[in-house]
Amino acid sequence: MVRYSFELTQSLLSFAPENEYIVYVYKNASHKEKINFKGNYKIREVSLPPILWRTPLFTKILDRDKLDVYHSMHYIVPFVPKQMRKTAILCTCHGMFVKYPNLKEKFYWGVNYWASAKFSDRIITVSDQMQKEMHERYGTPFEKMDSGYLGINENLRVITAKEKAEFMQRLGKKYGLGNSGFVSYLGAGMAPNKNVITIIRAWKILREKYNFKLPIIITRVKIEKLKPEIEANGLKPGIDVIGVEWLDEEDVLPLYGCADINVYASVYEGAGWPVIEAMACGTPVIISNASAMPEVAGGAALMVEKPMDPEEWAQKIYTLHTDKALREKLIRLGIERAKKFNWEEVAKRVIIIYQKEVRH
Repeated sequence: MVRYSFELTQSLLSFAPENEYIVYVYKNASHKEKINFKGNYKIREVSLPPILWRTPLFTKILDRDKLDVYHSMHYIVPFVPKQMRKTAILCTCHGMFVKYPNLKEKFYWGVNYWASAKFSDRIITVSDQMQKEMHERYGTPFEKMDSGYLGINENLRVITAKEKAEFMQRLGKKYGLGNSGFVSYLGAGMAPNKNVITIIRAWKILREKYNFKLPIIITRVKIEKLKPEIEANGLKPGIDVIGVEWLDEEDVLPLYGCADINVYASVYEGAGWPVIEAMACGTPVIISNASAMPEVAGGAALMVEKPMDPEEWAQKIYTLHTDKALREKLIRLGIERAKKFNWEEVAKRVIIIYQKEVRH
């Protein structure tokens, strides 16, 4: 959601610079100094604590600033009916996760999802699947929603052979990757829906049944928490399975572009951004046939029909690694598919939504 907010805001500033934009931040927010867009905008520090952004105290600030539209890009929507405010409220919905490690988190997100559906004048979703979920769970009318609003960073591209050699050398030193290649799972994380445990178990099968030597690098994970599962499967942390908790921005393109394969094993996503990012870098992708991933991949990825089955993951990974014709086909289809996800086009469509809400 952070990347979405940054990319869309910058695209809006570039595409429609004639508009006035205000970025609202909590007065004591630690990240506000990192906000550095190019264009006509100003930052408004709000002294209200975040919980009060959901009350009329916040909509009074919006009305006082004479905002036409307030766009929440991360579910923080004021619980204020339309007749009690002048500003139109829009919200982008990225996904609705229902399995949480604790009751507090489940309640927090459940309330945010409900409020987004109830109090937003219009909802932007990142996929058609997300629209269906909003409709089924909250009865949100389809005519109140717009879908497919997702783009990828223009810096993600197919790298040259020279770049690959340089990147591999750097990645090898930084993450302990060998020279023979690797598989990546970018955008993984520790949440249950990311299905990381199944991938670890698939690596045991790849080693024992297929004599598959490549390591996998998994991002947004704490390797010490995965260590018991890795070792229980006869694998070595840092050698067979490499975990990266925080990925430096400079390593995103190299890890996509140099990977032999990118897997995305999640069983639930509002869209599945890394699927398209990997395709843009010319890397063949294997995905779960679940949630919004098939919609986003558009037939340009190899699909695992039973995402919780490590045997199928192992078989599909080995097939894609060894079948040159299949690899070339998916690389070609993936590059073409990724071209459809353009932030400038997203900005054009979002501006139209803003204009419609202003006329209302």
